[in-house]
Amino acid sequence: MPDERIEISFDDDGNGKDNPKDQQEDKQELQDQDQDNDKLEITFEDEKAEEISEPENTIESEIKALQLNSFYHGSPRIENYFNSDINFPEGIEKGFRESFKHNLKETFFNSILENNLYFIICSTNGSVYFIDRFTRQIKERASYGGVSFEKTGVVINNQIYLNYITALYSISNEQIEEKNFPQTFYNSEQGYYIWSNLNYCDKLISFLEYNPEQKNGNFVLFDTVSQQCVFKETFNVRTYLNHLSPVIGNRIFFLVGNQLYICNLDKSTVETLPLNFESDENAMMFGIGNKLYLTSKDGKVYFLESGTWEFKYTGISEHFINSAAGFEDNIFIGTDSGWRYYKSNGVMVYSHDDTDENRVECTARNILVVSKKNKIVFHNLNLFQEAEGFVIKDKEDALQEIFSSVISYNEIYVLTKQGILAGFTNDKLNIHI
Repeated sequence: MPDERIEISFDDDGNGKDNPKDQQEDKQELQDQDQDNDKLEITFEDEKAEEISEPENTIESEIKALQLNSFYHGSPRIENYFNSDINFPEGIEKGFRESFKHNLKETFFNSILENNLYFIICSTNGSVYFIDRFTRQIKERASYGGVSFEKTGVVINNQIYLNYITALYSISNEQIEEKNFPQTFYNSEQGYYIWSNLNYCDKLISFLEYNPEQKNGNFVLFDTVSQQCVFKETFNVRTYLNHLSPVIGNRIFFLVGNQLYICNLDKSTVETLPLNFESDENAMMFGIGNKLYLTSKDGKVYFLESGTWEFKYTGISEHFINSAAGFEDNIFIGTDSGWRYYKSNGVMVYSHDDTDENRVECTARNILVVSKKNKIVFHNLNLFQEAEGFVIKDKEDALQEIFSSVISYNEIYVLTKQGILAGFTNDKLNIHI
């Protein structure tokens, strides 16, 4: 580009002279001067236009591009472990902070789900909330009149599958955008109720049904591709039906009375294994690696030996177990007097004693999330003495009870039974004066 010249002229300011005659003489004198002395010359050199670089990928763009799965208690093994690198803030200058809070003013009995765009929670009044995971605002609320969502669904490749007590729904991101919320794609038989949370393995959704009048149950496999029920096993329920059904490898486990049922997905068969200890409908059942763990009625933890298919005692024993989580060879137990950290061989690593009941909500590699009614506490797994807690409450200080907590990337989300949804991040900067 050739050099260009812009000429900018400045009006005279009178040089501070007030006499009109003097001002007229000065004006005439200025007109006789060389005009170039009166002008500011600005020269632009020829430069090449800078290339606009593409913005670097952000966490938001990376998440939006993902095909996410989401399960009750973290994974098909329901071990309450979330694969996150979130760390406990180091030093007194840093801490956790509440990033957002919504008071939905409904009752919730199921856990938080997520896909690449939304967090999904369902109420007992038939409401389904889609929370924008980036703005934290309520994007949409679908209302299914006369429906009660009491168990947790699944998300497979961003497709949302929800279950209320007698039917299943499937919702896509596109349908949320269009506010086109579909009707059921599966309905239970007359008299049967969906008794468990949904689980998933190799395109198959699995769940349990129960008929309280006939004392019968069904184990159901539903194909998400063909949209058909491809397997159903009916069984008698003499005493109780546990609501958990973890998936380990190609097998799905569920507990009926004192019998462990094992579905082999490769063979489409169901076998039973009697327990050599007494369990109940409130037993914890979860998988870590290729091992199935099961708690007894008297507070002991057993594991199923895959080679011999026998239950063996881990050495872990508590008076009362209300929750559990784990990863690798680490097992965390919630009790009525704190929480415990064990190795899978039964050796206790750490005991956190408390006068209140502690529930282990979930864990990542560096943080353990524990609830105490309306209090959520984040424990540092690299330095057990460090913890930070928050009280979950509404503006009226109404009593809240935490029901669900999940970890997603570097944020922790908490849901109470009474409808408060809150998020917490570890980026607070504390200023000490």
